[in-house]
Amino acid sequence: MFVGDYLMSADMGLVDGDQHYNVYDPNLSLVKSFLIKGQFFGVPVGTYASDLYVWNFISHGIFTTDGKWACLVTEYKSENLVDTQGTVLGTVKKVKDLRIVDEDGTILLTIPYTGDTQQTTLSLVKIGGVYKLFVPTGDDTSSMPYAYDIYSLPGKGEPASVSNPSSPKRSARKIAHEGQVIVETETNTFDLRGQEVK
Repeated sequence: MFVGDYLMSADMGLVDGDQHYNVYDPNLSLVKSFLIKGQFFGVPVGTYASDLYVWNFISHGIFTTDGKWACLVTEYKSENLVDTQGTVLGTVKKVKDLRIVDEDGTILLTIPYTGDTQQTTLSLVKIGGVYKLFVPTGDDTSSMPYAYDIYSLPGKGEPASVSNPSSPKRSARKIAHEGQVIVETETNTFDLRGQEVK
C-alpha cells in the first residue's frame, strides 16, 4: 500500500529480466524504481517465507526525514488452530513483529505488538500536519480491536529539504597598478591570467 499521490506499476521483468516496482508522481513522472530481486524493504521475496510478510504504507517523507523511502513491514507467524481435544484444525497467521524499514533494508524501529488479532487493522492518519500510526492492541473477542497504541511519525509526507552549504566568501579587490589590473586577496596578489605577482 502506497501513501500519498503516487501510482505504482510492476514491469514483470520485461525490460531487463528483473522485476521492478516503478513509482510515479501525479504527473506520471518516474520518481522511484525498486528492484525486486532477493528482497524488498529487507524482506525475502520469491520464497515461501515471503508469504509471512506484508508491506504497509510504502511512503516517502513519513517514516523518515532523510529522503529515503520507507514502509512498515508486518511479519506473521503460523500457529496451529486446535480444538479442546488437541486436534489440529488448521493454521492461522498471527502478527509476530512490526518494524519500520527503509529502502536499503535498514530496520529503523521495531514496534512491540501486544495484540492478539488475526486481522491486523493498522491505520495511518494525518492529524494537524502530523502522521499518527495506530497499532491494535486488542484481541479477537470483538469484530474490531478495541484498543490501539498510537505513534507519532517524524515526517510530514514532504520531500526532505537538502541545504547545500555555501562556500565561504573571500574578499578580493581589483587594482590598476602600473598599467595592469591585478587582483589582491587576503593572502596573495594575481594578474588577470592567474599568475602570482610578487
